[in-house]
Amino acid sequence: MEKELVHQMKNHEDDEVRISVDRYQDKEYVDLRIFFKEKKGGEFKPTKKGLKLPAELIPGLVKGLGKAQEALSASKV
Repeated sequence: MEKELVHQMKNHEDDEVRISVDRYQDKEYVDLRIFFKEKKGGEFKPTKKGLKLPAELIPGLVKGLGKAQEALSASKV
C-alpha cells in the first residue's frame, strides 16, 4: 500500500493537518501530521509534529476524540 491521504483540514492560514494511511514492514499505520506552507513556492511540506499510530490503536483514538468533543460541548469552551 502506498501512503494514501484520507483527510486534510486547515489549521491556520499557513498550515494544515493531514491524515493518511500507510503500510510499513507489513503493518498498517495512520499518520496525523501538520504540514506548513513554504514561503517560496507555496507548496505544503510535512513537519516533525504529528503522530504515526498502528492501525489497531485507531478505535481507541476515535473513542477518546469523541469524549473530548463531549467534554468541550459540555463546558461550552
